[in-house]
Amino acid sequence: MPGNSVEAVEPPGPRRPPPTGALELAANIREPLGLRFEDVDSIQREVIETFGSEHISADLMIYLQLLIRDVGILSPTDFHDFNVYLAWKRFEREAVEKLISSTGHGAVSAVVEGAVSDLSSEDDALISFAVQSATGLYAKDHNGLSNPYCVIMFNGISYVSHTVEKSLNPRWNFNVPLKVKSASDPLLLTIWNRSTDRPRDRRGDAFLGMCTITSGQLCQSSLDQHYNLDKRSTRSHVSGQVHVVVERITTDKDKPNMWKNALRALPPDPRVVYATLVKKFLDCAVAKYDGDSLLPEGYQRVLDSVAAIWRVGLPYRAMIYFEALTSMFSQAIIPASVLQREAFTKADKLSTNHFVTISDLDIFRQACAILSSLLSHQLSTFFNHPLTTQRARELDAIAGMLAAMQANKALGMADVDVSKVAKKLLTDALEARYHGLHAIAHASQEFLDDGLINLVKAVRHELELYHAHVDTALYFGYVHIPDLAAKVFSDRLIPELDRYANAYLASPDLANAFELYHEVQAMRGVYETVDYKLAEKFSTQTLFTPFLREWVGVSEKKFIEWMQNGIDVDEFCPSSTTVLYSSSVLDMFTSFQQQLDFIVNLKWPDPDEERAVIFRLAQLDKAITETLRSYCDIMVHRVGEDFRHFTTSTAASTVSTSGKKKKLKFQFGKGKKTRQINPDEIRIPSKACVRINNMDALPVRFGDFCDRIFPRPQQAPDVPNADPDVPPPLPPKPSPGSILLTTPSLIRLTILHGQRLTATRPYNIQFSLRIRMGKREIGETRSVPQSASAVWNEAFYFSLGATDLITPVEICLMHRVPPEKTGESERLYMFARGTLRLNPAAADMEVAVDLGGSGKVLVQTKIESDVVSLKKRVASDVERGLEKAVNIFAEKVCYDMKDRLKTVSRKHKVSGYKNLITKLNQKDSASSLSSHSISPTQISDDEIENDLELLLGYINVNLEVLTESMEHSLALRVVKGVWVQVVNHVEALVVGEVGDEGKDKREWDAKRIGFIRRSMEFLAAFFHSDGEGLPKEELETERFKQLCQLLNMYHTSKKELQRLYLAQQQSASTVVGENLRGGDWILKLIRVKGGKEFVDEIVAKRVRWGGEATTM
Repeated sequence: MPGNSVEAVEPPGPRRPPPTGALELAANIREPLGLRFEDVDSIQREVIETFGSEHISADLMIYLQLLIRDVGILSPTDFHDFNVYLAWKRFEREAVEKLISSTGHGAVSAVVEGAVSDLSSEDDALISFAVQSATGLYAKDHNGLSNPYCVIMFNGISYVSHTVEKSLNPRWNFNVPLKVKSASDPLLLTIWNRSTDRPRDRRGDAFLGMCTITSGQLCQSSLDQHYNLDKRSTRSHVSGQVHVVVERITTDKDKPNMWKNALRALPPDPRVVYATLVKKFLDCAVAKYDGDSLLPEGYQRVLDSVAAIWRVGLPYRAMIYFEALTSMFSQAIIPASVLQREAFTKADKLSTNHFVTISDLDIFRQACAILSSLLSHQLSTFFNHPLTTQRARELDAIAGMLAAMQANKALGMADVDVSKVAKKLLTDALEARYHGLHAIAHASQEFLDDGLINLVKAVRHELELYHAHVDTALYFGYVHIPDLAAKVFSDRLIPELDRYANAYLASPDLANAFELYHEVQAMRGVYETVDYKLAEKFSTQTLFTPFLREWVGVSEKKFIEWMQNGIDVDEFCPSSTTVLYSSSVLDMFTSFQQQLDFIVNLKWPDPDEERAVIFRLAQLDKAITETLRSYCDIMVHRVGEDFRHFTTSTAASTVSTSGKKKKLKFQFGKGKKTRQINPDEIRIPSKACVRINNMDALPVRFGDFCDRIFPRPQQAPDVPNADPDVPPPLPPKPSPGSILLTTPSLIRLTILHGQRLTATRPYNIQFSLRIRMGKREIGETRSVPQSASAVWNEAFYFSLGATDLITPVEICLMHRVPPEKTGESERLYMFARGTLRLNPAAADMEVAVDLGGSGKVLVQTKIESDVVSLKKRVASDVERGLEKAVNIFAEKVCYDMKDRLKTVSRKHKVSGYKNLITKLNQKDSASSLSSHSISPTQISDDEIENDLELLLGYINVNLEVLTESMEHSLALRVVKGVWVQVVNHVEALVVGEVGDEGKDKREWDAKRIGFIRRSMEFLAAFFHSDGEGLPKEELETERFKQLCQLLNMYHTSKKELQRLYLAQQQSASTVVGENLRGGDWILKLIRVKGGKEFVDEIVAKRVRWGGEATTM
């Protein structure tokens, strides 16, 4: 055979391990292709041959020949312009030549020592050399068989076939493409017997034969021949033949078949195979996607290497990748942001590349058509789920891709107004989102307001999300998502709020209404950050004014109820050792504060209306000030009840161990020792003390309360003569449509004096005036002695609303008839009444109210205009309550004082010495009891002390308990009341009232009067207690001074007393403001001495014609 003449060439030694890059590629490709490790091992040779640099270089040199013959990976028909193809061909040729030069393989380098372009001659032949089989090989193994494989060596490159195990007639079908020149070296084909399982170790393999084929034979158009195997030396044992087939590769139309025959490392259709490889890589990578790059770095290196070897261009690679990711996006495997970042941006840019092919553009256009439809659908359903940071990125990606597709000239979308279409889609999506929120909000909600509250919350939350995530973006040039959402939501929500307001006014659920108000206000705040004009459409003031008006009405009716509830649960024990009032005071002001906190926390849009509501609650009937007045009335009533039901069995609880620092200490006797408390003598209930403490605490608590809700206006520091006590102004009058259709006026009604009031007998009846309006009790004046021009000068405060204008104020003249016997109560009659109609428009006026023929009463009305007036009203109501309570205390402590003194004084009654004692007393001329003491020889201090010990001890016990249980100032006030009662009882014991028509008092003897005088000395010293008790100015009242004069002048003759009285009245009438009743003590003495007619005449004139009337 021709090849037998060629000298055998020694095959190379053991094959080198493949380069590191080839091994990395093999490892990286294993996972996406789904190969097991054992599969990789079994096809390791193929992997090495596929990725070995020498084979790649050989294939690239063949590919270069194909490219020159216009049968490269692309052809002229792939481009719109032939000149573009020629430019691409030049670029591709340079790239392939550079790639061949960069392989660095020694054998290849030897072949391509010259310029790479020399290898590109069209005289080169491309052949397909195939080793089909061998027959009759020599048996090398002990089993009489061999494990043959063949090795082709050409141009310094070795091609190794696979091994056929245990055969002497192997069939390989081993095909290798070769580029041959007529001057090429011959091809050497050797056959070997594999002796080890290690494919790379060929050192122990046995030689089975060889043959050589010249380049001339290889350049023939075809060759199909059996060659005898030759020895490489005389010692070789060789037998058999090898079947070789050679075909010349021509540039025919069947390019895949031509590539299949011509190339070994490059697939017949690289672009299709590359696309398949990309999809397999992506399927594997998606499962491990962590948010960074979709394809791991190793996978990307494989694709880049394969694309470079297989000559897959960058535009096609981008389009295939974009197409694959678009498919994954349509299946919701990846989000839009990944599609844009990983594929779309690059594909969009390369779609305008100079070398992009027709098929590349078709792929891009088809993928964009699918993507456009998908993105439009996503826009129309984008807001079906809450917006997050990730979803905001998705919206950015969607908008970016749609805008880029419109701008891409290759897609022909310039005539489509993407912005307009997108805005319509986003609007539809937002409308759908609103209806979805509406359905969720009203799901399983029985009442409309519950669902509406949830809906407003949801809308606010949505707008907050849009503002937080997409506020800074303008999509499609002008679409601002927060603005668009705010418009869509407001157009649908405002009508629902209007319907709610109209539907629920008939029977409103105020708790839900104000919860909805807060939610609307919160949502309105979000709207103000988005679009203040839309925020103004949510007129919370208009929507919720009826509800607030209803709340005000309900609250006004509830204050009394809350106060009563606080009283019902109050045990009336001091709150602490330093806070002596009880829980009902705290509960009341807590409830007041809660209501006003409710108003303040509303943050009502109109501050003036808010202040008007607060002021109304503070002043209106059955609101705060009226509640406090009712509280005082209840406390006064309860104080009386406490005394009526009090027994000495509760004495132990009466004695307090309060931790007050200051308390009164009452002492008597020479030793000034405090008498031990006898529980049987205690008459003061502890609860009554707490109740009066409660009343006393109200003005201060109310003042603090007002200061919190009506803070004083800040005055500039540079304002001259700034008044620090300027009260805060009251709110202005309400405007039409405001919360308060009318704001009540605070009226101060001052009862000045009477005019020609009708007198009645007995003349000791006292006058008082009771003021009321319909069923509403406003108050009652103090009692004054009868007089045609009785003077009161007392102010009453009350609110006058629009509905009160039709109800007149009634002023009733009350007659108070003193009790005839000890222990009886006074009798009270309404003698006359008149009416007064008030007009808030008339700010200040004085009116004489006609009492229906029984005289007139001059009153003054004034509309107050500051918060100080509220405080004055409360202080006035509390003061009246305290006065009544103090009187109850004093009366209960002293109710038998008169009898006690009378009993003690009887032992000093010496009627036989009456004339003598009278003469002695006439010598006393001083006006003070302290300067006219009875001689110790008549009544000694010891005797007085012994006589008064029980009485003073009893008073001491009760006053000690009193001071332990009350605030210091309040305790002093009660002690003063007791002192006044003591003075009144002593006077009533000795003389009667001027106008009393009962039985006249009998004149007492001198010693008995002396005892009374000395007793008053002791009592005064006891109540003063060396400055620990009442101060002297509190003790020396006008009544006490008159009593002192009365006792000193007790035994003066009637004629002398009459003369003294007339002279005193004559002197008093000449002095302006002098009290004409200062001589009543003289009239009382005259009456005791039988001058009843004289006294009655004086009293009758005084009552009929008027005069200064004071409480005595």
